[in-house]
Amino acid sequence: MRVIFWTLLIIGGAIAAAWFGGPWWLSDRDGMNEPRSEIHAAALDGRIYVAGGIGFFRTLSSCAAFHAAAEQWADCPDLPRSLHHVGMAAGDGKVFASGGYVSLPFNQDPDGALFMLDVAGDADRWVELAPLPAPLGQHAMFYRDNAVWLIGGESGGETTGALWRYDLAKGEWSERAAMPTPRHSHGIALDDNKLYVTGGRSRELGFHSLVIEAYDFEADAWESLPDASFPLGGHGAAVVAGRLHVFGGEDIDTAEVFTRHASLALDNPDAGWRDEPEMAFPRHGLATATVDQKIWVIGGGKRAGMRTPWSVTNNAFALERN
Repeated sequence: MRVIFWTLLIIGGAIAAAWFGGPWWLSDRDGMNEPRSEIHAAALDGRIYVAGGIGFFRTLSSCAAFHAAAEQWADCPDLPRSLHHVGMAAGDGKVFASGGYVSLPFNQDPDGALFMLDVAGDADRWVELAPLPAPLGQHAMFYRDNAVWLIGGESGGETTGALWRYDLAKGEWSERAAMPTPRHSHGIALDDNKLYVTGGRSRELGFHSLVIEAYDFEADAWESLPDASFPLGGHGAAVVAGRLHVFGGEDIDTAEVFTRHASLALDNPDAGWRDEPEMAFPRHGLATATVDQKIWVIGGGKRAGMRTPWSVTNNAFALERN
């Protein structure tokens, strides 16, 4: 039944896209080149890069770069193929993308790979660095110490808690201590010493969760932090000024898309979560990145679940903080 629904939805959306020329009524004329949701972002030298995603009833390959200080968008080279739920990371003059799904709803890329765009070298295309350890989507990715890391996601229909590290110098994958709570659609954030994984979904967790776990890079070990103060799935996360922030997301059970925003003091987590100013707009499947201590929210869907493809957005806005 779900497959039939999605098939009819995609056919109807394709007809609408052809007739209307795209979701002009949803788009910000000063926003990125195509509205999109189910995306991640990577910050590099003051710019935030977003690639792929779910557009208006289709899977995207396009790439967009947001200059945070100027609040201006520019295009960047397309991904090698259309993908949604793509992991993103950046470091040392390069932007990386990995995994994802090749079509709606969740048809996993069987040739899942790690791609690189050499921004510092003015590259005009992405290159494939390596196959992923396994097909992967709805995961998260980050750059640290000349390596690209993958955490969580879905592989072959199963939710994983695996933490993988790709050594860019050696061209090798290695596995670190697995996350205690396997999940996908989670948020991640980093400080100098730890990785923080927030919320997410799985068969065991349901459509969202409150679970917060932290990974210590030096100890190669995980610990639990206080549960979040609202359900987290398809949300954003960031660490700024010693506080872990979580914001947005959706509750598929109730079809609610959140504007909620809360933070946790990492030097005193037992003090609990503090409410922060709500987001300017409800969003899920959003991309987020931090530039100069400012947290940016990019794109995402206004509607929950299967209504995402006709509610995609293309604007960027900064979070307010206490």
